[in-house]
Amino acid sequence: MLIPLRSALAAFALIACSTVADGCEMPAPFALEDVRRADAVFTGHLANYARIETGPPAVPVSYGLLTVNVEEVIKGQVPGRVEIAWFNSTFDIPDERPTDVPLLIAAFRVEDDMPGPVWCVLQSPCAPAFVLDDTPESRADVRNALSGKHVPPRDYFTLQRAEILRRQAAAENAPINTGTDWPTLGWLSAILAGLVLAAWLMVRRKG
Repeated sequence: MLIPLRSALAAFALIACSTVADGCEMPAPFALEDVRRADAVFTGHLANYARIETGPPAVPVSYGLLTVNVEEVIKGQVPGRVEIAWFNSTFDIPDERPTDVPLLIAAFRVEDDMPGPVWCVLQSPCAPAFVLDDTPESRADVRNALSGKHVPPRDYFTLQRAEILRRQAAAENAPINTGTDWPTLGWLSAILAGLVLAAWLMVRRKG
């Protein structure tokens, strides 16, 4: 069975956080060069994620709280376990994020009077957040971008999309199958051939 359409759309909306926007008429492309504006760049695993609602009722503030176990620091200084706010003001804050995918994150420090942690996910307006798949290619591209080199465009969110689709499929008891189900087609072909043969024999007997 193929993945239901709503599962694919959920994956797209969560990772792209990038394309369907309430405040953007057109999504902005992801620019890896923006990583140069980050105060810290590091890899790690998402230990926990929560959607936080705070602020007075008249002016509520929503943000995603990412708790990350840091593995390697590429730029700046962060503790071994760090909390990062993801305000994502241009788009809706998702209720959940995949936790099984290694991440490469760029963040910046915020003012002390801002709600939440002192670290915030780097994200340009109308563009995807700097919460990338942690792959050898991603690390190499980020290091090249930090050193001022030009980096060709690449999809940095493949693993996260795949994990979201896997979770959606498991929750809906719909196994992921992007290929042809040859055994099922074989049985259907055999049944169809049997029906055709039976019909032909009946016609022959009547004739």
